[in-house]
Amino acid sequence: EEARKIVPFDPEEVYHDAFVFRHAVQADQAVLYAAAPKEIVDSYAAVIKKAGAHPAVFDLESASLGRSLLPAGYFEKLTGDREGLHGTMILDIGARTTTAGVFDRNGILILSVSIPSAGERFTDAVVSSLSVAREEAERMKRTFGFDGANAENKALPALEQVAADIIHEAEALCAYYEEHWRERVGESILAGGSALIPHISGYLGAKLSRDTRIGDPLRQIKEGFSTGRDSPHPIFFANVIGLALMTMIAGSPNSSELGRSIANVGDVNKDGKDDVLIGSPGGFGTAGRADIVHDPLQYGGSKDTSIALNSIPNANALLIGGN
Repeated sequence: EEARKIVPFDPEEVYHDAFVFRHAVQADQAVLYAAAPKEIVDSYAAVIKKAGAHPAVFDLESASLGRSLLPAGYFEKLTGDREGLHGTMILDIGARTTTAGVFDRNGILILSVSIPSAGERFTDAVVSSLSVAREEAERMKRTFGFDGANAENKALPALEQVAADIIHEAEALCAYYEEHWRERVGESILAGGSALIPHISGYLGAKLSRDTRIGDPLRQIKEGFSTGRDSPHPIFFANVIGLALMTMIAGSPNSSELGRSIANVGDVNKDGKDDVLIGSPGGFGTAGRADIVHDPLQYGGSKDTSIALNSIPNANALLIGGN
């Protein structure tokens, strides 16, 4: 029932799963619930299979965008003064869908939903409302956008109809987060190609009553870096930059820093063979984690070879979570 409140799809049309983070005596439990349309998942799976690829890592696009678009210095605040920190919503307005993700004050992705309204629906609405060719509707969208002060902007009413769906779902997402996490969503950051529609940031900001701006993924790149005068807008690079930053942002909840420290801890499980402790300072968000691997040499490891940690059965490893 809780999932139905934030997942705008028929339950029969999605693959879904859930994971309980903690089992506690208190009434509330932290649960990760993930759902994705079957049509999209099946199409991706078919392409991967046909390509003969063997993916090593899957990442949530919302999490990737968080790494590249959250304000510079965001993660450094995790161990410092937290006054003034708040939740942040990223609205990724693409061609077919808009993905809304809410991050808590620690930069951890808490909620993410897909909204079936975005760039193509904006264009379709203009075509239907004004009875113009699709090319002309696209031109009007890209020229006038949400400029309410321009008397020539005849596309605005049609654009507002589609934007209302995005606003409704975004407001519901923020309300759910603020009720359950008791932390306000203080700002909205826009991503995706349709974030470049003129005046859309100001329009959405006014409707959502939150500071709203287009994200700048280059803030996470070396100072002075530029994509060049004739290159696409930097927002088009936000996702790939976030993927590249996956294990590079120290303190990021998406960077476990696995292997930052490794130590021989002797025979912990009393099987007559030495065990190894592997530290991950960024594991579990900012809490940190450590894994004790029992007898790592049985997996082919030595001073000259490596071990694939994902090949180690859970029964042969002990997880220790920090706080």
